[in-house]
Amino acid sequence: MTAIFDLHIQPTADAVVSDAVARFVQAADLAIRERGRFNVALSGGRTALAFHQQLATTDGISWPKVHIFFGDERCVGPEHADSNYGAARDSLLSKVPIPADQIHRMRGELEPEEGAEGYERTMRDALGPDGRLDLILLGMGGDGHTGSIFPGSDTMHATAPVVATPVATQPPHVRRLTLTFPAMAAARARLLLITGADKAHALNRALTDPSANLPVQRLPADTTVVADRAAASKLSR
Repeated sequence: MTAIFDLHIQPTADAVVSDAVARFVQAADLAIRERGRFNVALSGGRTALAFHQQLATTDGISWPKVHIFFGDERCVGPEHADSNYGAARDSLLSKVPIPADQIHRMRGELEPEEGAEGYERTMRDALGPDGRLDLILLGMGGDGHTGSIFPGSDTMHATAPVVATPVATQPPHVRRLTLTFPAMAAARARLLLITGADKAHALNRALTDPSANLPVQRLPADTTVVADRAAASKLSR
């Protein structure tokens, strides 16, 4: 399969973050005007951290009408240094006026299967009859993984909305919870942020090699991708 994304290339990683923040604000405004709330799933990683830090100081977001979800989480407690929720809490959620009961974290401290089943219930209860996220923020690893869906994993073919993965191939080598591709596809929009030269080979393969079978290639074709020049350095014109 060849991914055909809505691709935007920015000069620097900082410009990618600024672009993403502007898209977040626009998506939140549209969702709140049309449906009275904004349901968004955050991601982890270095680019996400910079995104959270800039978002925390951005005006124009009606935080009391925002519901926060997570695209994936390591199976660790919320105070652990590797917790995606913990990183988002420290860099964003503790700095904006969002009601605590509108932050829906994955419970990585539970047994993995219990955590996955619990988060599926959490999403069903919190999203109500509509059942759709408005926006999912995603990243991509140098191996082409997105969320916590890694190459060659059975998770690539999972049909439940949330699953527990095998032990991850990347540090800290723990099991993870992740939204699956059906859940990602059901969202109204997906925003994939890719920065750094270490992602260039994977991005090039994702866009040009139908046989690569990278997880990121399974995202819907209308996924918006914002990459910096370093990540896009192996792409032809």
